[in-house]
Amino acid sequence: MATLQTKVIDFHNHIFPQKIAAKVVNQLGNYYGMEMHGTAEIDNLLMLSKKAGMHKLVIHSTATKVEQVEVINTYLGEVVQEQKGYFIGFGTLHPDFEDIESELNRMEKMGLQGLKFHPDFQRFEIDCDKMFRIYDIVGNRFPILMHTGDKNYDFSSPKRMRRALDNFPNVTFVAAHFGGYSKWDEAFEYLVGQNIYFDTSSSLDMLPDEDAVRMIRQHGAEKILYASDYPIVTHEYCLERFLKLDLTNEEREKILYRNAVDLLKLKED
Repeated sequence: MATLQTKVIDFHNHIFPQKIAAKVVNQLGNYYGMEMHGTAEIDNLLMLSKKAGMHKLVIHSTATKVEQVEVINTYLGEVVQEQKGYFIGFGTLHPDFEDIESELNRMEKMGLQGLKFHPDFQRFEIDCDKMFRIYDIVGNRFPILMHTGDKNYDFSSPKRMRRALDNFPNVTFVAAHFGGYSKWDEAFEYLVGQNIYFDTSSSLDMLPDEDAVRMIRQHGAEKILYASDYPIVTHEYCLERFLKLDLTNEEREKILYRNAVDLLKLKED
């Protein structure tokens, strides 16, 4: 394994209250046909991430129903406060949620620093009118982490992500899974080289190393964010897998740490 010479910020971690975590993790595993390697509960997340030497984690959950929005954001805000300085919380919204502005204000007061959407689970197209309304209200206030790409549906395709990007150039979008889970050819066509971040989650076991390196260099290492997608994989496994890529130490430092610090305007510690 390559020698690690930088701190690591993991940009993609799912977390759920204990009473529903097992059910949701089981649903995730069934949907993707994958074995889950974490419980998505706080104690398990802390144990696995600290064992792997993570410096900070971006945590999130998504509302599949309108009535879940405030409950989830309150939960995430409380967890961020409990683990102050280690967890960075990304809240949730739903396309049918009405008072977007008030919820953004509440998220800000709770210390949440971004938004996470999952079009395939929330059942909306990235480029639909309801989401365009949300992007317009959010503007440059919060970065938006968007699950992108799915072999089963077209809700989250890289092509749709490109249309949102073109219409809202002031919004900071992060396209998860190297710009398009299972649709990396489409990600190369529509998103590589554009003004959008990619995260590295849930891709490296399917995307050949040479293609991952080619994408990083064509897109620009300064626009790539390291991410595990816990609880799908452990932090230790994911970091070891990433460090097998033939990258320079400068590229690794940007992806593992520096880009997240700059994007989220974090204080160095």
